[in-house]
Amino acid sequence: MMEQITSEKQKDGSYKIIKREPLSEAEEAKILYEDREKARRDIASMMGGARKEERLEIARNAVEMGLDVNLIIKLTGLSREEIESL
Repeated sequence: MMEQITSEKQKDGSYKIIKREPLSEAEEAKILYEDREKARRDIASMMGGARKEERLEIARNAVEMGLDVNLIIKLTGLSREEIESL
């Protein structure tokens, strides 16, 4: 069971717990759902960044091989500006 904890900041910078209350099932379910969604978004964001780096590396290699920019755009999904900046 999760609890709602209310605390008070002390003069020394520490916190003192002044109240502990159990959460209702609905409140607990909402918090768990929000935590799962945040984790899902974080993972998707990390994966998106990794994929972008991989696409940039593919584009770098294709530019070095002398492939046409339009073909590289189709291969990687990158913009012309992103490819030309390599």
